[in-house]
This record gives sequence, C-alpha cells and structure tokens, in this order.
Amino acid sequence: MQHLSRFWQRWQGWLKIGGTAILLVYLLNTVPLANMWQQLRQLSPAALASSFLIFTLSNALFATAWAVALHILGFDLPIQTVGKLFFQSLFINNFASFIGGDSLRVYQVGRLSRRILDATLSVLISRIVMLYAILLLAGVMTWSLANEVGWDNQAQDLGAGLTLFLLLAIPLLSFLNKKPATVLKPQNKTSWIAHFIEKFVAVRQKLQGHTFALLLVLLLSILAQLMSAWAVWVLAVAMAMPVGWWQLLLFLSVIGIALILPISFNGIGIREVGLVGLLTGIQIDSSQALALSLTTSLLVIVTSLIGGISLLIDFLQTHRQTQNQGLP
Repeated sequence: MQHLSRFWQRWQGWLKIGGTAILLVYLLNTVPLANMWQQLRQLSPAALASSFLIFTLSNALFATAWAVALHILGFDLPIQTVGKLFFQSLFINNFASFIGGDSLRVYQVGRLSRRILDATLSVLISRIVMLYAILLLAGVMTWSLANEVGWDNQAQDLGAGLTLFLLLAIPLLSFLNKKPATVLKPQNKTSWIAHFIEKFVAVRQKLQGHTFALLLVLLLSILAQLMSAWAVWVLAVAMAMPVGWWQLLLFLSVIGIALILPISFNGIGIREVGLVGLLTGIQIDSSQALALSLTTSLLVIVTSLIGGISLLIDFLQTHRQTQNQGLP
C-alpha cells in the first residue's frame, strides 16, 4: 500500500493528464467538429461575461463557506484573505493539480496561525459539506426529474433513497454530537474501527455547539452549486439549446459526483464526456453538448486565473521585500 501511495504521489499529475487526453481524444473523434465550431460562434461577449460573473460569484460563495468553517475552528482571518487563498487554490488545481489547491490552503493558513491540524480540518469540513450538497442535489433532482429526462424508475427510486438517507444523516449526527465523548469511545484500542471512532470523537469535540454554523456552510454550498448551474445555463441559452436550468442542475450534480474520481486533470474530460452523454440522452445534438461542455471547462479555467493573478502579485511583493531587506 505504501508503494502504491508513493507511486501515485509521484506520477498522479501525468496520469491525470493522460486520462484527460484519452477522454478528449475520444470525444473529438466521435463528435462533428465543424458543427461544434458553429455552435461556439453563437456565444456573444455579453453571454460569456455574464456566465463568468455568475461563476465567479459561485466560487465566492464556496470561499465564504470555507470562511465559516475556519470561524468554527477558532480562526480569525479577514474574509479577503480567505477569498484570496481560495481563488489561489483554484488556480493551483487547474495548472498544478499534482501540488493540490487544498494543500496550498492548509499550508498558508497553517503558516499564518501555526495550527496545521485545524487548518486541515477546515478544508476537510468544507469539502465534506460540499460533497454532501452535491449528493443532496443529485438525489433530490433525480427523484423529481428522472422521468422527465428519460431515466427509468430505478433511477428515481435511487434518488429518493439517497435523499432520504442524507436528510436522516443530519439529525443522526446531531444526536451523536450531544453524546458524551466517553460513550462513543470503543473498548478495543487495536482495531481500525476504534481508530476511526477516536478520530471522529476528536473532530466532533471541535464542532460541538456549532450546528447552525455547519448548516450555514451547507446552505452556502448549495447556493454555490445552484449558481454554477445558472452560469452554464446562460451559455446554453446563448447557444439556443433546448435545455432547462433544472435539467442542467441535475446533470451537473451527477457529474459533480463523478468529478471526485482522480482520473483526469481537474475534471476536464470527465465533465465533457458526462455532459455530452447526458445531454444527447434528451435529444440535444452532440456537437452542441460538446461546445457547451468545453466552454464550461474554459470558464472554470478563466475564473481560476483570478487566483493566478493574486499569486503573481504576492510573489512580486515578496520579491520586492526580499530585495529591500538586502539593501545596505
């Protein structure tokens, strides 16, 4: 297992690039490119600017959710610092995913506060809640729209079951949060289950009494997902694509679950294959679907350039300070 972990850490960047290349080559060989370029020409600068603005606001909501998670753990960082670090992490994820944007956030917050463990927990909490929001939206939307997009009753039942499970998880965790730590600690200290429960108790103690703050993190994450779907829908409308916002929200939520798989460079390729496959399932032309998915990926990359500019400014400021310190 250790050899596999070292192999992944060393080669994950190249493996993700290879996965992205394979997925994109497959799409480009199966979708008429001439028709795709015609679809892209329909995008006006106003539609692109509006979509970019909405998507930027969506990421600002994700940054705010992380700021709330930091506040829960006792950090007192200015919101502009949190936002800057979040957008910088987006840039790292897009252009240096082998480093990892989350690692950058943990390092920077830990450097400022000297609390590496709590910094790690803040990122972990925001990521877990974000995943919960994606799963909840996927469950609710599948439950309500499965028949409308041509999926069978099994998909609808799966969505209903997932939604019910996730909704029941909140009161269950709230109940466990009220239990004394000694009740949850296992007697057997050697099993991996005991080790997991001990870690859960440690995290639970840090989150105790912050139920409403955690619900705020969840609400912000859901709103951010809704706005992300809105940004893509603006592009779809500009391309005269007969698809509704709710349908795109369903598809993007399902694709969001697939993006967890570490087989492509920041999800590029998975997003395209997913959108093309799901949109063609509701009689959308494949060239239209590919044009929308590629524009969406481009939107993700361009938005992350905000963090790249911020990183460049920080580097120049640090370089200037270093030069000034070296003056006699």
